[in-house]
Amino acid sequence: MKNFNIYAIVCIVILGLNCNNDNKPKKLKFTIIQEYPHDPQSFTQGLVWENNVLYESIGLENKSKLLKVDMITGQAYDTIHMDDHIFAEGICVLDSFIYQLTWQNHFVFVYRKSNFDLIKTFNIATEGWGICSDGQNLWVSDGTNTLYYYNPNDLGLIKKIYVKNKNVMISQLNELEYVDGFIYANQWNRNYIYKIDPIDGKVVGILNLFDLKNRAATKYSNIDVLNGIAFNSDSKTFYITGKFWPTLFEIKIE
Repeated sequence: MKNFNIYAIVCIVILGLNCNNDNKPKKLKFTIIQEYPHDPQSFTQGLVWENNVLYESIGLENKSKLLKVDMITGQAYDTIHMDDHIFAEGICVLDSFIYQLTWQNHFVFVYRKSNFDLIKTFNIATEGWGICSDGQNLWVSDGTNTLYYYNPNDLGLIKKIYVKNKNVMISQLNELEYVDGFIYANQWNRNYIYKIDPIDGKVVGILNLFDLKNRAATKYSNIDVLNGIAFNSDSKTFYITGKFWPTLFEIKIE
C-alpha cells in the first residue's frame, strides 16, 4: 500500500507538470522579410493593411490624422486631419468602412474607406486604445486587461474578456490585429506582442520585439514605443512599427 501511495503521488506530480507545460504560452519567433521607410514624425496609433493599401492613424492633440501611406516611400498620399482637440488612436477596416478610436474624447469615427468621408460618430464609455475586427464585429482595448466586443452597427457591447497569462492579468493592452482566429495585441511601453484566444482571453503566444525596436533606434534616436500591427493576408506577414519610428518592418511570425 505504501508503494502504491508513492506511485500515485509521482503520477499526480507528473500530470501536474504536463498541465503546466500545456498552459504555458508559446514563445513566438520572427524573421525580418523587408524594411520600409516610415515617417519619424508620425506618432503612430493604428495600422491596417487592406487590399494593398496601408492605412495609418496618427495621434496627439493638434496633430491627429488618418492617412493612406505609400509603403515604398513612407509618404502619405491621402490625409484627413482631426479637430485640434481630438487625440486619435487605433483604426480597423470592416467592409467598406474605417473605424477610428479616440483616446479620451470618447468618440469612435466611422469613415467611408474609399474617400475618408465621415459618415457616423459613436460615443464610447471607455478610453479608446486599439481596435480590430474579426470580419463581423469589433474588438477594442482601453489600456487595461479588458477587451470589449462591439456590434459595429450601433456600438452595442456584446461581451468582454479579460486577458491573462496563466493567472496573471495582462494590462495596458494597446494596438490590436485579428489574424486567423486570434487577437494580436501589443502592450504599451513594453516590447511584447501577445497572441490571445478571443474565446477566454488566454495568452497562447508571446513575441518579444526588443531587437526590432533597437534596430529602429539605430536610424533615429528619438523613437518612442512599439505601436503598430498590420497583417497582410496574401503574404501571411505582419507590418510592425512604432511611435516616431523611422522604419516599417515586414516580418514573419512563427
